[in-house]
Formats: sequence, C-alpha cells, structure tokens
Amino acid sequence: MYCFFPSSKERNTFTISGEELKHLKVRRIKPGEKVGIIWEGRIFECVVEHIDKNKALLSFSREPPPQETKTRVHLFVCVPQSVGNFDEVVRLATECGAVSLTPVLSSRSFTKKEVLKKKTPRWERIVKEAMKQSNRAYYLELNDPLEIQEVRPLGEVGYLFTPQGESIRCPKSVKFKEVSALIGPEGGFSEEERCMLKERGFQEVALPTPILRVETATAVITSLLLSLGSQNED
Repeated sequence: MYCFFPSSKERNTFTISGEELKHLKVRRIKPGEKVGIIWEGRIFECVVEHIDKNKALLSFSREPPPQETKTRVHLFVCVPQSVGNFDEVVRLATECGAVSLTPVLSSRSFTKKEVLKKKTPRWERIVKEAMKQSNRAYYLELNDPLEIQEVRPLGEVGYLFTPQGESIRCPKSVKFKEVSALIGPEGGFSEEERCMLKERGFQEVALPTPILRVETATAVITSLLLSLGSQNED
C-alpha cells in the first residue's frame, strides 16, 4: 500500500497537496483506490474520493492502533569520510526500525560538525521518504552530531561494535526494551576510543560476519537488536 503525508485533516477527510500530491499522481492513484495516510503515529487506510490539480481528498475507512516498537534501538553512527554516504545510513535506520540516530565524530570519521548540521533538512526529507516506503508511522529522531567523547549508552544495554569484540549474543539473563549501538567509521575506533567507550559502559561485541560498510552495518545491527529484544520478551 502506498503511503502519503497529508497537509490537513478535517473530521473524516484528509487533504493531500503540494509535493505529496505530485507523488500521488506519479503513482497514478485514481479515485476509489485505497492508500495509507501517515498521521499522528498511525497509518490510516483511506479511500481516494477526489483529485484535482490542487489537492486530493481522502476519507479513512479503517483506523488501526498506534504503531509501537517493543524494543527501542538507539543508533550512534560514526559519519563516513564520504559524508554523502550518511544519507543511506539515515534511510536504512528509518526503514529497519531504529527510534533515534545520532551522527558521531571520531578520530577516523568525518569531523566537520557545522557541515553535518546543514545536512539536517535533507536527512529529514529522507526520513519521510523512507517512512512512506516502509509503511512506518513514527518518525526517526535525528539528533545533533556528537563528538566521540560525548557519547554515552542509552537504555539497559549499550553495544560497541568492533572486529575485536566477542560475537554478540543475548542470553535469557540479558533482557532489554531499550538498547544502544555504537557503529564505528572506516578503519574502526582507535585503541584510546575503545578503552574510553568501554569505561563508559559500552560492551564490546562483534558481528558474526565479515567487516561491513557503515551503511550495511546500520541495517544489520538494527535488525539484529530488534530480533534479540523480541526473543527476550516476557
């Protein structure tokens, strides 16, 4: 089901206009067809009632419960030297179900914080497009960039992913509803950074895979932590 962001809602009717109306027309949606509307943390199944050059009017036919994640995954990701690759990190973090994403600056990453702050509007657009593609109702929280020395784990567990760590596992004694993952840059963390992060409470672990690109690791790690969290639900 194609999903769209409405410009307004009045009673049982949603209005689509502007860029979203263009996208609806590109998809060749016609009156009488059903689409999804992302609104206040839910995806409403709606019927297209009317389309003209300025707007589309839709009435909702089904109101689902709020979309919630049972396991909340917070990502801290070192920005690749090719900073444009972080666009893909944002997209995959959104599609795979992370709740927040924080760009991190380390000794081997991209280091110009002022450049990253200017990227925020672009990343917000990528989040919205990824939400539509993946039928995700809730926004990815995009945080301001942090220096590596400012990073601290959130939730019950914080994992530091490095090739030097032990293969990650989640025994029944380790249960979490909220977890953090710190993903390093090309070339990995320096020894000093690894020691500092472990002192702050991160557990050093490794994936049972070859070394992955930052973008690929974002998708794999988010999916893995969501799976491990769901296995240990009461």
